[in-house]
Amino acid sequence: GGWYPWGRVPTLYREFWIRFATIVRATAPITSLIWSPTISDSYPYDLRKVPANGSADMALLDTNGNGILDGEDDPYAAYWPGDEWVGEC
Repeated sequence: GGWYPWGRVPTLYREFWIRFATIVRATAPITSLIWSPTISDSYPYDLRKVPANGSADMALLDTNGNGILDGEDDPYAAYWPGDEWVGEC
């Protein structure tokens, strides 16, 4: 959600998830992490908070490569932290 510091900022979200996963794995090594985003029926959400063109976040969010955020972009792909950070520890 946009109320979190990493909300709508996929680079910060990924960094947070990796820090979180690292802590969980160190503390509870037999824990599984499930990446479960909420529904995206209103994506791209608040267009007043669109990252700058050319930024790393815009490149991640603009999954169809048309230079704008629109309903054709994948609302989840930008936030995927990677296979190595999701699942069994």
